[in-house]
Amino acid sequence: MHHFVIILIIVTTVRCDVCKLGNRTFAEDEKWVMGGFVMQCRKWGGGHWEARIVACISDRHEIPLNTSKKYGRVTYTCTKTGNRAFIHKSWWPCE
Repeated sequence: MHHFVIILIIVTTVRCDVCKLGNRTFAEDEKWVMGGFVMQCRKWGGGHWEARIVACISDRHEIPLNTSKKYGRVTYTCTKTGNRAFIHKSWWPCE
């Protein structure tokens, strides 16, 4: 009498919620908009998971952190000082 044993192994990947902000949780590399800024949950240089500002939003334009973009006659610059990010708008005269 022969016995056959079938072992079924199911491998699943689970995206753990790794950043908590208030009562919300966010998964790895997830981005979301909060208060005029784009936040991202990542494992930054310190080795721990953290939500950080990665871009500014102004007039429906997304400007990555530490860059400038020109739309029409307005140049938007997104900078960060400490834990705060700022959007600066410069207007150019008519071309």
